[in-house]
Amino acid sequence: NIQISLGKVLATNATNENISAYIKSIALNNHTDNESRKIIAECLFEFTKSASPNRRKNLWNAAYEYWTEWDLGGVSNDYIFNVVFSNLDFAIIGYYKECISDDKRLEIKENLINNMQLLESRWHRSSSSATTYWYRNLSLYQVIEHADRSTENADTWLLLKSYYTPEKFHKNKYNEMLVR
Repeated sequence: NIQISLGKVLATNATNENISAYIKSIALNNHTDNESRKIIAECLFEFTKSASPNRRKNLWNAAYEYWTEWDLGGVSNDYIFNVVFSNLDFAIIGYYKECISDDKRLEIKENLINNMQLLESRWHRSSSSATTYWYRNLSLYQVIEHADRSTENADTWLLLKSYYTPEKFHKNKYNEMLVR
């Protein structure tokens, strides 16, 4: 399988420039399916098994930087009408698990939850903008929540068909009405 071979090469023989080029070769778009994500995760899982901790952190950091610049398509001003995922979610979970502290991860989660709470008090140009605001934050929340729930074992890192909602929003009728 080419993905397994690629993961091994990235883990053992690739330079930091090669790792960066690999990350930037991955198309980032909002996914609701899982097929391309599974293929990339297969490569990154093999990478995780074979790479040194420092090499792993280099790749996770490169992926996180690329992913945050993309901002779930926010730079293109596309609307989001449901929870979306990206091809780099496995690497982002690796970043959250291995590159930042539990306290920092909690701080990021709390900021996302606070952003979601602001939905009803922020001005939005349209209902589509309000819906996008909600789902962008909820989509970002998916990855960090999954990182918290997954084990140190990388075979639990791929986020598949999960949908996490912070507890305080489970019965929030106002938010449900806004994002229908």
